[in-house]
Amino acid sequence: MSLDAIALGGGFDLEFYRKFVRNSFDTPNAIQPLRRLTHAPLVYVRTVDDTGQPIDAVTLRTTIDAVWSIGSMWTGGAFGIADVPRGTEDHAGEAGWLTIRWTNLSADNHCGLADIGQDGGVIQLSRETIGCGCNGSKMRPRTVRHELGHAFGFWHTGDVNDLMVGASSQCDQFPSGRELYHAAIAYRRPAGNADPDIDPAGAVNLAPGRIVE
Repeated sequence: MSLDAIALGGGFDLEFYRKFVRNSFDTPNAIQPLRRLTHAPLVYVRTVDDTGQPIDAVTLRTTIDAVWSIGSMWTGGAFGIADVPRGTEDHAGEAGWLTIRWTNLSADNHCGLADIGQDGGVIQLSRETIGCGCNGSKMRPRTVRHELGHAFGFWHTGDVNDLMVGASSQCDQFPSGRELYHAAIAYRRPAGNADPDIDPAGAVNLAPGRIVE
């Protein structure tokens, strides 16, 4: 019989892990169980916004490239992105899919918002919000990777060196070394794993989350 437990030495940082994996930065009094994907998702990028207006080619290409670029980083190599189809459909509510929608979030000054549930998560991106674009695109690569971080199960860390810091004006950013290290640990645990490292007895239905940048 082998023992599988988080080693508390080396580069493991329990305080950071609780922020990144258990949402202790935003909700310190409500530590969350591990919420993560179990299969490589299909990420569907809509080519029109919620009003039916087409998304320009540069913004679409920047968004699709950013999705592919995160690859298997958020899973420690366990799996990556299955495919990134595009079109005018919407796969919200369908198991195995993440849908990227174009929504006007400028009233709340948000660049992105992730609604993540058991099936068919939705990432909303706002090309109307001032400051969300760069280099000719109306959406920053950093924001796309950040919202995918939420989709893969991670929370805000509060550190500007991390992709999951929350609000940031950076155009292009990838996960920090410590994010990658702790993401790999998280993806070796089952969904529902509780603090500090307690596996669930059976199937776990995790509550959906809504996270904004």
